[in-house]
Amino acid sequence: MKFTAKKEVFEKFFGLNIGILICKDINNSDEDPKTIKILKEMEDFVRQTFVPEQLAKKEEVIKWENAYKRLGVKSHHYHSSVEELLDLILSGKDISKENKLVDIYNFITLKYLIPTGGDDLNKITGNITLDISKDNEHFRPKDNLRTDTIKPGELIYKDEKTVLARRFSWIESELTKIDENTRNTIIYIDALPMISRNKLDEIMNELKDLIITFCGGDVKTFVVNQRNLEVEF
Repeated sequence: MKFTAKKEVFEKFFGLNIGILICKDINNSDEDPKTIKILKEMEDFVRQTFVPEQLAKKEEVIKWENAYKRLGVKSHHYHSSVEELLDLILSGKDISKENKLVDIYNFITLKYLIPTGGDDLNKITGNITLDISKDNEHFRPKDNLRTDTIKPGELIYKDEKTVLARRFSWIESELTKIDENTRNTIIYIDALPMISRNKLDEIMNELKDLIITFCGGDVKTFVVNQRNLEVEF
């Protein structure tokens, strides 16, 4: 199986790095109170640290709003997964505790303010591509029955059958979502240029360690960018 990023992606987002984690033979079925605890502690940290009225002024939020503009998306209508999680917490709600792996990468998203998402590899058809959407691309959002039609020009992850995620890894698919039965998965970390390559490596290694600690299995890391458009795993 391959993951390939199209050159057109980096014409829109020069300096973008995509961190890739391939996790094999993990155990995501048993609830672990420790993963719930670290995510809850991160939620408490967000409530103590961030002021809702100042959230829109955060550098990390502004950078992703500018990324939306390059995609032709109105940023006041749609927000990055980072801003969505922060808004949810600051509104007084808790993040839904889904399963160990999703809890872990939501923790990483909040700790580093960097979008993170993933797909169940066993539900994917063929190879995975990071691309700019063309005509007649369809997508079923996570936990939804509806199917969306994607306008041309949007950045998407897709396999050879369907769209896996849209607007980077911010909106995930119902069809390939990670659940308690997931054994093999791919995790994406979307790193704009404000996240250095060294910092991305640090984030990937921390996420790798957490996955192995709580889910076991074998985890390998890769980085895709304009100098390295493809990885095989």
